Amino acid sequence: MQADESSTQAVAQSRNTGHTTCEAKSIHGSGALVYLGSRRHLRGRRGGLKDMPEMPLDVLFEIFGFLHSRDLLSLARATREFRALLMSRQSAPFWREARRLIEDLPDPPSYLSEPAYANLLFSVHCHNCCKPNVQAVYWTFSVRYCDPCQKAMFADETEVSAFLMEAFQYASDLYVNSRYDTGRSFGRQYHIPEIGAVRRQWAALRDDAERARFKADRAAFVAESQKYCKLLSLWQVSCKGKRSKEVCELKRERFEAVKCRLHQEGFGDVLSCMKYMELTGLKRMSSVNRASKLTDKGWKSIRTSVVQYMTPIHDRYLKARTELTYRLRLGRLRDLLDDYHHSNTPRTPSSDCEPGFCELATLPAIQTLLQDMSSDVVQELQILPVDFPSLMISWTEHHRNVFVELALRGLGESSASLELDTLLDLALVSFVCKRCHRRQLRWPHLLSHRCFRDRSEVHPKSVYEVLASHQMQSDHDAPYRGEELAVFDDHVAVTHSIISLCGLAPDTATYKDVEDAGATLVCWLCMSESPGQCQVFDWQTAIRHSIISHSTEGADPASFWERLLPVQTVQAHALERTLVQQNNTLSQNPINVFGCTRCPSHGSVVVLMFHFLCVHGLVSPELGEDMYLHEDSKPCGAPSVWIDLSARRLCTEVQAV
Repeated sequence: MQADESSTQAVAQSRNTGHTTCEAKSIHGSGALVYLGSRRHLRGRRGGLKDMPEMPLDVLFEIFGFLHSRDLLSLARATREFRALLMSRQSAPFWREARRLIEDLPDPPSYLSEPAYANLLFSVHCHNCCKPNVQAVYWTFSVRYCDPCQKAMFADETEVSAFLMEAFQYASDLYVNSRYDTGRSFGRQYHIPEIGAVRRQWAALRDDAERARFKADRAAFVAESQKYCKLLSLWQVSCKGKRSKEVCELKRERFEAVKCRLHQEGFGDVLSCMKYMELTGLKRMSSVNRASKLTDKGWKSIRTSVVQYMTPIHDRYLKARTELTYRLRLGRLRDLLDDYHHSNTPRTPSSDCEPGFCELATLPAIQTLLQDMSSDVVQELQILPVDFPSLMISWTEHHRNVFVELALRGLGESSASLELDTLLDLALVSFVCKRCHRRQLRWPHLLSHRCFRDRSEVHPKSVYEVLASHQMQSDHDAPYRGEELAVFDDHVAVTHSIISLCGLAPDTATYKDVEDAGATLVCWLCMSESPGQCQVFDWQTAIRHSIISHSTEGADPASFWERLLPVQTVQAHALERTLVQQNNTLSQNPINVFGCTRCPSHGSVVVLMFHFLCVHGLVSPELGEDMYLHEDSKPCGAPSVWIDLSARRLCTEVQAV
């Protein structure tokens, strides 16, 4: 018992200190150890095993029975006392028990002790230079070498062939271990320490009987070495496979833990829709691809990098989801609008004054509804139909107010006495298109003018507007640009004078009033250039003639315009009607535009013919039944005729406006 106590010393410090030796002094009789000096750069909690030296031996032995072989190695290298205890033959049962805890590990070969066997398996230091983290094990020779040492510790066959031939002739493979290395000029190599030991032992042999016994022992040793090389290689592969499986499982658990954290951060929807490459990128992040469990502290350290990776993906996902939602909802709105158009056929010129798809889709009420991501709007649109008539009325009223404001700014102070409700109906109020320079655009023709609806001029600014523009089927569906392209016709003085010559009050006369008056006028300035011949104008053509031909004269229009007598007016109107009947070739005029009575499409005769054939399957559409004349193609003013005022008779020569 005293021998056991004298040979056994308790542990003074934890094996986690990273130092292999420490100055120690044993005080016999007390069973305690007093250590001189101190260790620096300790890892972990200082003094965690400080009470082990005072533990009874049976308690220590019980603890040793639960340790791994790697732990026994570390403990044996902690102090001289533990080394003396664990390296004694009496400690062999501890090593065996520790080895049996390792699954599928073969028993050690006869030429290795338990500590040497554990050192070979679990000490990752080079057996020659003690370099750490060396993974290359040469099982046949029971050594572990780093790359430089393995080159120095093996000799080519040419270096030892003389001795092998002398001792073993041509059967050296039976008595000496060797390996093949295709990287050298000579493939077969021999372990230099083994060759040296064999050489010394062979030289010490005195007779043939000893040499024969030596060869038998060597043959058994080589056979056992080859056997354990195969067993330990298979065990190593099995351990690597298990370790790889464990690492994969730990990484998978860590990845799942990261995904759970991302769910809590608000990335749950994104994770369920991420592509394979995006998930792979997340999984391969250095902070995620680790074989360790994720703790709260660990998540705090990697959260920034993971969130930075997920943020652009989240933004792209939200954008894609928003676009898909908008596309589905706009498609449903398109279907509802088509159903509304089909239920309100045939279309008429007044139908062109209604808002198109883009105008309806961008109305605040509709846009707010379709951009609401908190509810299933598509389902709601299927249950609750959209009130298109009310929406169209509100849209029309909005633009009516816009043009009223334009007219008020154009009229200036003279608009103070005018009534706003009937302002756009006055003959005094008209607008000009800045694009085609057409004059005398009036309400509600302003809403159907083609320049104000053009798909080629659509420049959407938001994702919603882009997707809405994809639903356009004709120019009628394009956004309305009347506010941008229409300006007030500022030739108010000319219009005021012409209306006065028609016998009406300019500030109260409406367009219908002046048209019903049917007054005809002649221009004395033009008649002075061609005596006897004078062109007859109605009030609209008279205004246009004054602006175009006499805008620089500087004279008052009332001074060079004269109203014809009633008899002459009746005769002029009769000739105008004859002119219209003789030239009733609207459908053959290539510049005229027609609209389809079945859908919002419009265009020239050729375009409409192709449209009817491809869309409606109609070969011979008829004007009035299948198509109508667009407001832009209707003449602004009656055809004018020429009269000879000197003879007081009407001339038969006519000319279109």
